[in-house]
Amino acid sequence: MKVLKDYVLIEEPVVEEKKSSGGIILGAEETDFSRPITGKVLQVGKDVKEIVAGDEVMYMPKQGIHMKQDNVIWRFLPEEKIIAVM
Repeated sequence: MKVLKDYVLIEEPVVEEKKSSGGIILGAEETDFSRPITGKVLQVGKDVKEIVAGDEVMYMPKQGIHMKQDNVIWRFLPEEKIIAVM
């Protein structure tokens, strides 16, 4: 896979299922989407200027395009959507 243009490929940590005190599994809608999350940059496109592979970055959930494969979540974000490099 090769990331193009100004996109950044991020590997997100897998969020484990949350359970209520009664043992009910809570879905993704129970996740706090108002707080930023962090992930590790795997690849950057040729037009990315300030971020390099290996950086840990902060961004808002539900941004960009994501896919899940083999218990790994990959997110493709344009560089402008990244809030900070940690």
